Amino acid sequence: MLFLLTGGNYMMFGGGVQGGKLVGEYPNDLTDDGPLMLSRGRAIPEISWDAIFLALGTWMGVKDSQVDSVCPNCYQFLPSHFMNPADLFGELPPPEPTATPTSSEPTDSPSFSPSHSPSKSFAPSSIPSVGKTEKPTLRPSLMPSLQPSKRPIEPCVDDKKYTSKVKIDGSTVRKTCKKMKLKKKKNRELFCNLVDKVTKEPVHKSCKAGCKACN
Repeated sequence: MLFLLTGGNYMMFGGGVQGGKLVGEYPNDLTDDGPLMLSRGRAIPEISWDAIFLALGTWMGVKDSQVDSVCPNCYQFLPSHFMNPADLFGELPPPEPTATPTSSEPTDSPSFSPSHSPSKSFAPSSIPSVGKTEKPTLRPSLMPSLQPSKRPIEPCVDDKKYTSKVKIDGSTVRKTCKKMKLKKKKNRELFCNLVDKVTKEPVHKSCKAGCKACN
């Protein structure tokens, strides 16, 4: 199995691997004008290494509680960015076993430490649990929450399909985020706050990384 990451490739061998596959897409344009190309022959990867190693870690038995230690940057990507381990490996380890539930009735107040024999609950409790997570999890919960979750963190990247249409010194300028050369401070000051005639929004809304406009 070969992973095409644009900026570099990974090859995976083994009896548990569903081999004979190419994962990812090879770039169509490797010239300096290509949308994924930087200077001196460097390329921007379209697939993060987190997407591969999370699937690999799941196959090796990494638990949900250990994901942040194995792939600490996973929270910066949407769940759709990651690969399904079942598509890459023949057999997956069984899920983490849980304690056998009892038939006791749920209590009115939360406990401050996990019990060895949790009660069986068929509806969400009226009082939220004490602890809360700092980062959103990658796998969906099995029970509905009583409070809406926070807005997911959007990736801080430039829109590769965006081409500006702004006025500079009376002339209409059309440039991609890359062509604006926003690494230079003077170019950021020139372009980032200009309002695009098409999107009706400032350029930094589409060139977030280049304009350093990430939340």
